Amino acid sequence: MTWRRREGDRLTRRGYVAAGGIENAVRTAAEEVYHALPPAQQELVPTLFQCLTQITPDGGHVRRAVRVNDAESRAVLERFAAMRLIVLGRDSAEISHDVLLTAWPRLRGWLNGDEAERLLIAELHQEAESWKRNGRRRDSLYSRRRIRSVRKTVARWKAGDRDRYPPLEPVAEAFLTASAQKVRRKGLAWLAATVALVTIAGVTWMSTSNERALAEARSLSATVMNRSHAVRQSDPFMSGLLAAAAWQIWHSGEARQGMLDFLATTAQTVMPVSTAGGISPDGDVIVTIGTGDTIEVWDVKSRRRVGTLPDSHTGSIFGTLFSPDGKILASVGQDHTVRLWDVASRKPVNAPIMPVPDVSDPNGRVDTVGFSPDGEVIAVATLDERIRFYDVVTGKPAGSPMRRPPDTSQMAFGPDGRTIFTVQDETMRVWDRVTGQRLSDLPVKVDFLGLHGGILLTYHDGEVRLWQASSLRSMGDPIRTGKIEKFAVNPNGSTLATAVDRSVQYWDVKPAAVRGRQSPATPTTSSR
Repeated sequence: MTWRRREGDRLTRRGYVAAGGIENAVRTAAEEVYHALPPAQQELVPTLFQCLTQITPDGGHVRRAVRVNDAESRAVLERFAAMRLIVLGRDSAEISHDVLLTAWPRLRGWLNGDEAERLLIAELHQEAESWKRNGRRRDSLYSRRRIRSVRKTVARWKAGDRDRYPPLEPVAEAFLTASAQKVRRKGLAWLAATVALVTIAGVTWMSTSNERALAEARSLSATVMNRSHAVRQSDPFMSGLLAAAAWQIWHSGEARQGMLDFLATTAQTVMPVSTAGGISPDGDVIVTIGTGDTIEVWDVKSRRRVGTLPDSHTGSIFGTLFSPDGKILASVGQDHTVRLWDVASRKPVNAPIMPVPDVSDPNGRVDTVGFSPDGEVIAVATLDERIRFYDVVTGKPAGSPMRRPPDTSQMAFGPDGRTIFTVQDETMRVWDRVTGQRLSDLPVKVDFLGLHGGILLTYHDGEVRLWQASSLRSMGDPIRTGKIEKFAVNPNGSTLATAVDRSVQYWDVKPAAVRGRQSPATPTTSSR
């Protein structure tokens, strides 16, 4: 601000006084930037500056650095950075001057009030970061009492005015989820022990005519069944075991129905994890997208994390895909790159694939990828309406690009490696990738699809369908899976793996295909 009032090429005390000193200069500059923003961007400013500040135990405010991944927020912050009010890093931002927290009345208004809740949220973020740095140790997680108090504040925080309550950081969300899982497992262990003791005593209860004992048995059976219902979706096996325990305590119709519901499922196992990222074709390996935009590799049989892919991407990770043999993993990032990883060694196969060299060009964003059936070629679809093909080993182009059909939402290779399946306007189309000619159409609604072996999988509105990829003939009726985000099927089409939220579920597919009727399968899930 003093430079604007310079005299020739000199900065003078007179210019500094005219600028009003540091406090007035900061206040004036901040207001100038804010009023110059269009209304849509002005709405983002309160939340951004809330994220850039942190309350101290004595009720004061200090600045803090945060990650900035989305382009819209960065565009707003760049306007403040141009006035030296914000320092922008490669993917981070921080307030330049502490004086801004007190000198800018508009910001003080956004920060005032709710000090107790803001302090609790600040402590949550600090403890979540500490948990992450220490390797996510279980002893760093919240206790049952602590998580109850924090949950109430978080619920009010999320339901509040967007201008006053910025969203929680991903690491804080993951910390709360892990704490809840820890508390839940302890609760189930306590309940299982209680049920075991009461089941042993149940024989004595049932052999007496003591009305009080019988009433207590009915009450305890109902309590166990309530817990069975509560975990039915997240842990069907535990739900079934609890229903059996409730039946042992008291032969109620509800407990009997709970056991029958479980026995009627075709579920095999369930594995709760963090955000599901991908499932290997054989179902033995899963990858998850963890906090800090890292890709974690898990072994299904041991249900343990076996490693993390280092420095996966700059910015957020949009998705992952296994090669047909499960040995290579492709990851798509916000940095407009596709990276290929050796799953066994968890090392890069080659240099990152960047379809459009200019990372600032929005047309370079990768929408979807697909492996050829032999796993030697990967197709990459970008926003510039092109599908490009690359050699998996070298990362170099493999053939000419194909014009991407307009409004393509999904893509997969055909079984011969020459054809490409795409989804547009509730229609699945088959294309010749060399000539670009459309070969056939199949009118079917598809939210996403994938090719595994000679089987084409499509998902829409809670149902997965299996098709013979060569003939596009349906393999039995749909399998009702409910909402999912990823899927895979083993080569012989006997087992389907699906991922949703924080769990991977396994389904017995053969009975549905052989019997030619819908499977009533209910999945099983397991957590870290």
